Amino acid sequence: MDYASRKNENTDHNRHYKMAITIGFIAFATLIFCFVGQPATVLVVVGAINGFILPIALGISCWWPPARPRSWGQATTTPLG
Repeated sequence: MDYASRKNENTDHNRHYKMAITIGFIAFATLIFCFVGQPATVLVVVGAINGFILPIALGISCWWPPARPRSWGQATTTPLG
């Protein structure tokens, strides 16, 4: 997609939608901190979960074959076959 086709992407509707999602996320995180009562504990637990998710996601993205062949026409292969 080039710039000309994407320049109208930030319409008022998109901006308001993104702002509402951001405000909702901040409110949700604030509620979790209030209910748990120990923000440091929540951050440590979330960091530990993130420490497991990131290597798994990286491994999947490295091993998963692409959806289509490369641009020069050759099909890609992975170590899995």
